[in-house]
Amino acid sequence: MKKKSKKKFFNEKFILDETSENINSMESAKCLITDSSGIAIEFILLFKKPVLYFEDNEKIHNTEFEDYNDLITMDQNVKETFGYTFRKENIKDLNILINKSIFEFTNKDIEIKNFIDNNFYNYGSTIKNLNTLINKEFFIIVYIIILFY
Repeated sequence: MKKKSKKKFFNEKFILDETSENINSMESAKCLITDSSGIAIEFILLFKKPVLYFEDNEKIHNTEFEDYNDLITMDQNVKETFGYTFRKENIKDLNILINKSIFEFTNKDIEIKNFIDNNFYNYGSTIKNLNTLINKEFFIIVYIIILFY
């Protein structure tokens, strides 16, 4: 299957990433094209690059989804705020859509930062907080040792 797909899609604009991690491919990509994958959130927020969503197939895993019609998921929020959508009939114009999304996305840094600040706690500061906690614990241990010395 992999060989067949590799052969079918082989061209200078398509690379099949066969590594166990996709971080290098994502970092070097100009954009991400997906259906409704959760990786889109990571791609937009970490790499600050556009995501194009193919919209011709529904991705519904919850049979009770209609009970939650008024709920806006994080995926949906990211898609509506930062994503670019296309359908099967737009594939012939995909190059235009990709270039348009890259051009328009260059000015979204502040919008992405605000989105992160409003939706994620401690984004980007985990190491700083861990360091503070370790230093705090270190001082408590040193204080206890001095007390009993």
